[in-house]
Amino acid sequence: HLTMDTHMGLPVHAFESAPEVFSPDDHEMFVFIGFQEMNGVRASRYSSAKMMGYRMASYLSSSNNFLEPPAIGDNCFILGGQCIDLDVTIGDNVVMWSGNHIGDRSTIESHVWMSSHVCLSGDTSIGEASFLGIGATVSNGVRVGERTFVGANALITQDTTPDAVHIV
Repeated sequence: HLTMDTHMGLPVHAFESAPEVFSPDDHEMFVFIGFQEMNGVRASRYSSAKMMGYRMASYLSSSNNFLEPPAIGDNCFILGGQCIDLDVTIGDNVVMWSGNHIGDRSTIESHVWMSSHVCLSGDTSIGEASFLGIGATVSNGVRVGERTFVGANALITQDTTPDAVHIV
């Protein structure tokens, strides 16, 4: 996919050549790729970067509202306006777009993509590699299965099975 040698005056290198150009001993890496293949492309590159020996950086906006600092994995991209309550755990390689509410004791497993204005009530669990669309809501105590697609404005009131699709 490499089509140019520079971008905005800076050199561009192939992902595979990163360790030759940027030593993992001296550099961290941040992998930001969309939710293609239910987050599988991003998960694959994340795993490859870890195998190359890189420590993974995360971005956490300073405009978030935390009752206590949540447990956040590496290679996370968490934009502003989040309201994150107590005892929340966020896995590795998670993208959270702006303005989500995450209730007490909720868990977001690795490789999840959350669009804007998602509401997770308390004691929810979002399975690995899931996608939650804009305005999706997950009721209290509900488990969303792995690789589940929850469409925009969908309301999830019961546990879902892996690989499910829920749209309104």
